[in-house]
Amino acid sequence: MNWQEARAFVIAFCLFKPRASLATGLLVAIAGLVEALGLVLIIPLLQIAGGTGARGHWSTLLARLHLDSRPEQITLVLSAFAVLMLVRAALISIRQSAVIRLELEFLSSLQIRLIERLGAAPWSAIVGLRHARVNRILGSDIQRLGQAAIGLVQSIVAAITLTVQLTISMLLSPLLTLLAVLFVATGALLSAPLFRAARQVGDSVTDANLMMVNEVGQFLGALKLAMSQNLAPRFVADFSNAMTDSVQAELTFVARENRSRLRMTVAGIVMAGGIAGIGLGVVAVPVPTLVALLLILSRMAGPAQALQTQALEVVRALPAYAQIRELEAELASDRGLATDAILPALEVLSFDRVGYRHPRGADGAGSGVDALDLELRRGEFLGVAGRSGAGKTSFADLLVGLYHPQAGRILLNGTPVTLANHSAWRDRLAYVAQDPFMRHASIRENLLWSNPGASDAAIARALWIADADDLLARLPEGLATWVGERGSLISGGERQRLALARAVLRDPQLLILDEATNAIDIDGEQIILHRLREACPDTTILMIAHRLESLRRCDRILLFDAGRVVAQGSFETMRSRLVAVERDDATAAAPHAGQTQGAS
Repeated sequence: MNWQEARAFVIAFCLFKPRASLATGLLVAIAGLVEALGLVLIIPLLQIAGGTGARGHWSTLLARLHLDSRPEQITLVLSAFAVLMLVRAALISIRQSAVIRLELEFLSSLQIRLIERLGAAPWSAIVGLRHARVNRILGSDIQRLGQAAIGLVQSIVAAITLTVQLTISMLLSPLLTLLAVLFVATGALLSAPLFRAARQVGDSVTDANLMMVNEVGQFLGALKLAMSQNLAPRFVADFSNAMTDSVQAELTFVARENRSRLRMTVAGIVMAGGIAGIGLGVVAVPVPTLVALLLILSRMAGPAQALQTQALEVVRALPAYAQIRELEAELASDRGLATDAILPALEVLSFDRVGYRHPRGADGAGSGVDALDLELRRGEFLGVAGRSGAGKTSFADLLVGLYHPQAGRILLNGTPVTLANHSAWRDRLAYVAQDPFMRHASIRENLLWSNPGASDAAIARALWIADADDLLARLPEGLATWVGERGSLISGGERQRLALARAVLRDPQLLILDEATNAIDIDGEQIILHRLREACPDTTILMIAHRLESLRRCDRILLFDAGRVVAQGSFETMRSRLVAVERDDATAAAPHAGQTQGAS
């Protein structure tokens, strides 16, 4: 077992809110002390009930209280015992509330921190993440950590309770207590293989959960294909196999844990008999003291067993904690360089010999752009064309700051757009993708995502520009209509229109349309582009498109090839080149008809 991981988790939990952790520990210690004192009262109770009368300090105390009769003495001892148990119950109730609060706040802090890391991470760190892995960590792994947090607290509770009980029993009989400690230590050493097995089960469950989340995600993502081609049984079979393996691993471990617990119980009974025999025949401990000692030692069996069980729970969850730490490390951000920079309004956006190449295997085999020298001016409608893989989307990603130039500079009115001010730059632009994201919410909520303070008049204007006002008129619930998961309840063209309206609501200085109208018919697209130019004359529009007619309204068209701008000009001057590109793309796409094409 990796003890460094265990130590890291314990430290992270205890230092999350150190004062609350310390207060909880004190409550545990006081509750344990109260319980032990209650058990110690067994000594005078047995002495009085046996007719010999209380001895030693107990006798002195009762004499000072002027309690001479046996009924009065028994009543006092029982009353004291009852009060102590009531105090203990109150302390345990307060402790449980504090523990639950601490656990929930710890888990929520982990989730929030992960989401913050995701939001602040560089695009290069996010683009390669498996969605299933993130979903598993934020879901099942966090839940397992919740169980581990409870297990850790219960382990601490058990350890403190044992310490208090051992202290009291040492006062009663040091020799017999040491024999009991020796027995418990031997049992702990013998249970070491169980901890290794717990870690292995934790790894197995972590892998199985990833497999199951991945299968569900892929099934839902390819639901139409799966249902139309009877592929659903394959997803079900893979999910079922992963679930079966996970359950079997859990059951095997539980059976092993139960066998260990049974052995410990039997050994504990033997130990109690041995201690009783030694106490009576060798050490000659008074019977009332021996009975109180055995009661305390028997009460220690519960915390000892709880300590082992909850410690195993922590160990089983360590792989989940390791996954969280690993993801946090991968999402390490350089956002610390970001400032609340104030940038001038866009007049000229320049690429000064900008170069960026993706690592091989990510976004193509080393695809990207090289030595780009170009300008975008305020209010210009710029088209971008080129074959798939020519560098168009890499150009757009550099524009929005998802990637930063490996060579050259991007300048806004002569001011470099850098890590320190790219957040301010992003506030000035809007990006619409080919397959726009829609939240599982109403149309209004989806539109307001980009501008929460937008008025109804602004929403109506944006919908008109995107030619989506007729769509709203046809829907009985209008803006309150829910669009479904990722917009599954509306068509592709309707999703694109709503995404365009959402982008317009941002009132951007730069609007990037990355194949953003390819699901809309030509006539509808031309209406939208005409309204965009008329209603947003100062907005710079960059339109990436494969379809020839989509670029007709552009003031200037850039033709990309192998990461470079190889030609530029008006639509008429570029027509023959654009026709050739459209034809080549159609030829390349023909063998893959019916499949989803990746972004270029």
